[in-house]
Amino acid sequence: MLHRLHRHRWRWYILATLILATYPIVVSFTILSGSLGNLLSGTEELQEAQSLLVTNPVLAQEHFEQAQVTLNSSIVLLQQAPWYTQLLTPLPPFRWQVRLIKATHALAESGALTSGLLKSFPSLGKTSDPSTLLSQSSSNFFQWYATNNIAINNLIGQITEANQELQGVPNWIIPGKTTELYNLKNEVQKIATSLPALEKLTQSTNVAFGANDASPHTFLVLFQNENELRMSGGFIGSYATITASGGTIRQYKFGENIYSLDDPYTTTNPIKPPDQLATITKTWGFRDSNVGAPGFLNDYSPQIAQFYTNETGQKIDGIIYIDVSVLEAILKVTGAITLPNVGSVNADTISTTLTKYVEQDYYATDANKQANQPKSILNDLIPLLLDKLRNQPHALELLAPKLQASISAKNIQFWSTAPSLQKDLAQFLPIDSPAPGNWLKIVQNNIGGLKSSRSVYQQVTIDSHMNLFQGTTKYDVTITRSHEGTGAWPDGENINYSEIYLPAQAMVTELPQNHGGTTTLSEADQKAIGTFNRQWTTTEEDTGAWKKISFWSTTDVAEKTEYHLTYTLPNTEAYNQNLLYLKEAGSTHEKLTVNGNSYSVESNISASL
Repeated sequence: MLHRLHRHRWRWYILATLILATYPIVVSFTILSGSLGNLLSGTEELQEAQSLLVTNPVLAQEHFEQAQVTLNSSIVLLQQAPWYTQLLTPLPPFRWQVRLIKATHALAESGALTSGLLKSFPSLGKTSDPSTLLSQSSSNFFQWYATNNIAINNLIGQITEANQELQGVPNWIIPGKTTELYNLKNEVQKIATSLPALEKLTQSTNVAFGANDASPHTFLVLFQNENELRMSGGFIGSYATITASGGTIRQYKFGENIYSLDDPYTTTNPIKPPDQLATITKTWGFRDSNVGAPGFLNDYSPQIAQFYTNETGQKIDGIIYIDVSVLEAILKVTGAITLPNVGSVNADTISTTLTKYVEQDYYATDANKQANQPKSILNDLIPLLLDKLRNQPHALELLAPKLQASISAKNIQFWSTAPSLQKDLAQFLPIDSPAPGNWLKIVQNNIGGLKSSRSVYQQVTIDSHMNLFQGTTKYDVTITRSHEGTGAWPDGENINYSEIYLPAQAMVTELPQNHGGTTTLSEADQKAIGTFNRQWTTTEEDTGAWKKISFWSTTDVAEKTEYHLTYTLPNTEAYNQNLLYLKEAGSTHEKLTVNGNSYSVESNISASL
């Protein structure tokens, strides 16, 4: 018996060795499993806190702090773990779990700090006067920023730490949470990039508002109508100015009738308009200053600013572009409002109602004919909207994504004469300039086509064909425009001066056929302008930075028109990966198809080739 036990003694040695070897691993896994449980509980607290961040920052802060406690217990478990467990932590998958715990703990800290910042964030003022509201709000904001500058920098540090830890964690580390972790990593990475850029933008805006000098700074606000599409977003129907000094806004002033501004100047200082504008006017003024320049933000903005300066003598430091669709987006939050002399309007009716009032109903009284300020209705509208927003529960939470979508769609644009501010703004604005590599932009300028632009649906189809022998890729572009409107005033025949912008290296082999259409002018316009002809030859322009193809494209009610363009680009990596389609500011009802892949053009599109 003893002999048999002695003979099998080696088996007991092996079993004991296995137990001793696996015990640290089992213990380590048990500790890490407990740590993972706390991690999951803390993550749930984080999600709950995030959902309350805007609507209830006080309660959100409580959840963030509870998440900190829960996640901190995960860290304590690891810190108090036996030495053999700590030896395993540098190895995967332990290392990844530790990094994830550290990341979520940093997020909990940043969330609690964000909640505290939001609690002290200045609220919308109690006044409905736009000038007073902007002045108070900008002053309160920059004071809040100065007071909380250290906390904001701490927040940036915490988010940066969370991002660095998260990027070292595989998406599958938490069972069943692969997609959630992937999304979290992307979101935190975006925030880690945008927060420092946002702080820099705040500083440069403060400087642009005169923080470092005593001079007044004037910013032009353009209210544009994309029913009459132009390259900057729409016809410039109204305008306002914002004056800033000492680092804050001092005054908002709504402008007079834009025709009343233009006419005295153009009468004494006639400027010959570009050929496309000469079809509707003898002189070139501020209202048409967003025609005739290259169709990019940094090209047409200086031209608009110069026209305004010429007519008013006032130097412009920047321009804010706002299209009518932004007004519609705000009304979707506030609901219907009642305008004096107009009645109830909502997001669906505001555009047509204002057009009818401004161009017809306003002039029904002699007093209004004498005053000749039909666009003053917009000045009446703004205080009403502000009043509704102040009394709307969770207005900021509801409005913010709509305004962000408007910026992505280029229905809100910003331009500054200060290079530093424009550079910082570019971090948050969609590209609207010739980009490196393969890109395309189509600009439609409604000239003489009434308010028909949003009645037209545009389909752009691009097919690419690579030729290895020639070392080029051919691009076949088809632009199909369908007029879905009724033709009832203010709708009508859609008449556009179309411009297609391409990379400078593009070799155009087929040009669109010109389609000018016809327009019936009033007798007075015929005497002023004379007869005109839109049946020009399609033109091609090469600046060295880009190529432009220009032609007339007219689509009548219930009609469908097509335009074809073919060009080639070299077969290089810069051109063969993706095509960046630059959306035109103010364009609506547009779709893009590239090699069979379809996109709704609500912002710039990066399409795979």
